[in-house]
Amino acid sequence: KHGARDSLYALEAFHQQNGYGVFARFGAFRWDKALIGIPKPDPVRLADLKSYEYERGLVAANTMDFVEKRGGGNLLLYGDRGTGKSSTVKALANEYRPMGLRIVEVTRDAIPQFPAIMEHLREVPLRFILFLDDLSFSSDDESFSALKSVLEGGVVSRPENCRIYATSNRRH
Repeated sequence: KHGARDSLYALEAFHQQNGYGVFARFGAFRWDKALIGIPKPDPVRLADLKSYEYERGLVAANTMDFVEKRGGGNLLLYGDRGTGKSSTVKALANEYRPMGLRIVEVTRDAIPQFPAIMEHLREVPLRFILFLDDLSFSSDDESFSALKSVLEGGVVSRPENCRIYATSNRRH
């Protein structure tokens, strides 16, 4: 009796760390009206990055909190071009993949599909960074309104296994 229960717990732990199906095969995805696995994602690692160690440490701590189910928030990384914002997010996804973290690149045009993306990922026993790279738009932009709606919350609760990480060269 205990052996079967122990096996079940071991199987559950395996799937929480490694995923299943497409989630076990890929660590990085992009959303194009469906989830598409990326066979050869950018292999950047945290050790490859130079400078901005303090700032990168804050992002890493937030990500670790998220991966370990202690919260962690949505992030906007902003700064000058070439300072490693995107590389930091991709490196964290690579570093924490063995702990069940996956990254989904979402283009600006797909922002209105955020509710569908989140519903698709809600029941998957992994953690997902929904990555918006080089974000910029005006306040009357439809994509801005859609993103604002997702961040502020609607009738449907946001899945606890998804966080939005965005980069921008502009703070506002």
